[in-house]
Parts: sequence; C-alpha cells; structure tokens
Amino acid sequence: LAGNRWSYGDTSIFQLIEGLRYMFPRRMAAIEGDYPRLVAIRDRVAALPGIRAYLDGPRRIAFNTRGIFRHYPEL
Repeated sequence: LAGNRWSYGDTSIFQLIEGLRYMFPRRMAAIEGDYPRLVAIRDRVAALPGIRAYLDGPRRIAFNTRGIFRHYPEL
C-alpha cells in the first residue's frame, strides 16, 4: 500500500476491488476513476507471476451467490 514491495494489504485491496467489480459492475465502472491508486494496486497485484498464474488457471474459485460478494447486475 505504501511502498514498492507487495504486502498482504495489497492483496486485500486486490480482492476488494475484484469483489466490488463483480458485486456492483455498473457502479464500479462509474466510480473507479475516482480511485486510481487503489485500482493501480489491484492491477499490480494481478500482474504478479504467482497471482497471474492462479487467475488464469483452473484452481481459481469463481465468485458465487453464497460468498461475501453477491452479484447485482442492475447495480
């Protein structure tokens, strides 16, 4: 969050942004530009080799209707 090295806080921001994009796709599209530094953290974490391999691989668990992030397409 505050330096050039990855931290667990960075991973938390990544998961939060991903979840909010899934949960509120329209709202996030409208407001993400107001939070460029948070989105940049999300993008940097997603680009880490281990994270990228997980995101592109079959082990990734998709968001679903039983988790903390539920999908509201109208929002």
